[in-house]
Amino acid sequence: ICIKGNAHVTAAGAEGAAIGGGASGGNSITITDHAVVDAYGAWGSAIGDGGLYSGNGSATTITISGNATVHAETSQAGSAIGAGQHGDSGDLTINIEENANVTAIGSYDGPAIGNRYGTDGTTTINITGGTVTAIGGKSTVSYWNGNCYKDLTSAIGGSYNYGNSDSVQDVTVNI
Repeated sequence: ICIKGNAHVTAAGAEGAAIGGGASGGNSITITDHAVVDAYGAWGSAIGDGGLYSGNGSATTITISGNATVHAETSQAGSAIGAGQHGDSGDLTINIEENANVTAIGSYDGPAIGNRYGTDGTTTINITGGTVTAIGGKSTVSYWNGNCYKDLTSAIGGSYNYGNSDSVQDVTVNI
């Protein structure tokens, strides 16, 4: 998917990404030039991968560059830019470059930019230019079956481990 030039795009999605694909990953998304994008996702990401189920391990790359302006927002636990509710089991790379202006708002326990749940692949986020405003979802503490589960959410990076303190996301953030 390539959104470029002076394009103005408004997209909304539920379970699948608003801009991107389903849970299987394998997406390549570029937003560049003077494009203006408003994307809203539920369960799936606003920009990136969808939704309710883990993917098959295909890599996804998202690049926002040039003078693009992006507002991405999600509800129901997906990442605004990145992977949906259950993440993608493949590698995820997000690049924000040049003079891009990006606002990303996560929800529930999903990061604004990154991978909410995936622990099988790597997540690499490169912010080498532009202006980025990222607001992550809320962190949660819950008690179930006599156990305390803490799920900490970042604005940029990873988050959710579904109460499994032994699971670790492989996340690298370069700013």
